[in-house]
Amino acid sequence: MLLDTIKYISTEAKVETVDNGISNTVTATTGVSLKKEISIPPIVKLVGYRTYREIEQPETMYLLRAEDGGKLALFEADGGEWQCVAQKRVSEYLYSELSEQIDSGKVVIMG
Repeated sequence: MLLDTIKYISTEAKVETVDNGISNTVTATTGVSLKKEISIPPIVKLVGYRTYREIEQPETMYLLRAEDGGKLALFEADGGEWQCVAQKRVSEYLYSELSEQIDSGKVVIMG
């Protein structure tokens, strides 16, 4: 969804000159334009690799902002919730994968 949104944003800078032999006119145009009328969602959900690839990565909400010049920025908007989810999933993974060693006392998982 995010890529579908931003693919329509383009920046342009062009200069047109007209010289009629007596005077010279220069028109400079810069700015951001949309190739299609779209609505940019304020919050987008993304799943990135933030922890071990063996576990399901937590989905994170981001605030999407567009600035002059066509620059886009993503700001984390979940208050760090992804970290709690990731810690829980890592813990579950370790307990699952190391259950024999935990039961025999060879491995102790703290936390």
